[in-house]
Amino acid sequence: MPGKQHSINTESLVSLISRLNRLFNHALEASIATLDLSIQEFRITGLLIGETGISQKQLAQKLSVKPSTLSVALDRLEAKGVIHRVTHSSDQRIKLLQLNSDFDLRPAQQLLENFEQQITQGISKTDLTTTVNVLVKISQSLQSERRSS
Repeated sequence: MPGKQHSINTESLVSLISRLNRLFNHALEASIATLDLSIQEFRITGLLIGETGISQKQLAQKLSVKPSTLSVALDRLEAKGVIHRVTHSSDQRIKLLQLNSDFDLRPAQQLLENFEQQITQGISKTDLTTTVNVLVKISQSLQSERRSS
């Protein structure tokens, strides 16, 4: 009908986002296998870019997991030479995580660029811009909700 408002079924939006998340993770995991990184290791590496030192607790908060959940992945990243731990200057019990300065991020950056091109193939720039703007607003809303709870 002309002029009829269509309401968005939020349940189907949540379902779609959940399905996209699963599909995205599966496809990304297959792509990053060439980098010898798990999806968790890849996310950790991405979060450490630009950090001068972050505690395991802070990293866990960013990933919405318990600090103990990260231990195995951090040990593997350290063994692979991706990260190193530095003792906190004022609290010797805290180890700060940093990317190794000689770790080459270019293959991961190239992989992400190729992956994004692949999954957005056939979508117009206008639609992509709108999608990004909507997802940013949803993300901001979720972050705001998380901070207030």
